[in-house]
Amino acid sequence: MRRKLIYFIMALCMMTAKAFAMVNINPIYVDFNANDNKRTQTLSVINNTSKPQTYQISWKNYKEDETGAKKELTEVPDFAASKYLMFAPKQFTLKPGKTQNIRLVMKSMANAEDGEYTSYLHVSERLLGLPEGEKEENGEFAIGIKFLMAAAVPVSIVKGDLTQETEIVDYKKDGNKFEVRLARKGERTSHINLSLLNEDGEEVGYIGNIHIRSKINPSKYSFSLDENKKLPKFIKLEDANTKKEILRKDISL
Repeated sequence: MRRKLIYFIMALCMMTAKAFAMVNINPIYVDFNANDNKRTQTLSVINNTSKPQTYQISWKNYKEDETGAKKELTEVPDFAASKYLMFAPKQFTLKPGKTQNIRLVMKSMANAEDGEYTSYLHVSERLLGLPEGEKEENGEFAIGIKFLMAAAVPVSIVKGDLTQETEIVDYKKDGNKFEVRLARKGERTSHINLSLLNEDGEEVGYIGNIHIRSKINPSKYSFSLDENKKLPKFIKLEDANTKKEILRKDISL
């Protein structure tokens, strides 16, 4: 009896870069500033699987709709970072546990308008040949399943003196859980550190290196409170780059 081999290929797209166990991408954000002299940055990709994997790197651009959902664009928008960045390599194969560095270089932006430019560096597995099938000794079919990883890393360039403003939308406490919602209000992505302080000024919660890109939907951040410490009395925001405090809000529980 003739055997048939059927393969299912499943692509997992737009996943949080570090959250997917098959690959480790670091950092999960890349930020350039056209006003300084740092023209080169590096992104590393690590193959966490037990087999060699081939990866392809490309640019993608997205736009938020009225609900805040990202929609992929077929044309390159005016404020796309990809217009002013080069990267290499564009494709590579990694053995298990090995690392490949991707080098990003910013071109001259002397004639570019002031503003924030954003694109997404898309890291995706490529399928070279067919995946291995699971053959049954007396069966009619053999089935192979291959998950193709894909992750998108936001890359931004800031040009000009743009405002960075973040609003504390609301907060709530539920048992030992404390939740804060923040919204971007400025001209550029909010890049902040978020702290909870008790009445003595002691830090009882901290989330660092937060990037809030959405101009529409607030972002939610959760803490687990230590029952052996005093309850939070203040929410503090500081600039993640300068470490300067930019906002402090009293908590009423």
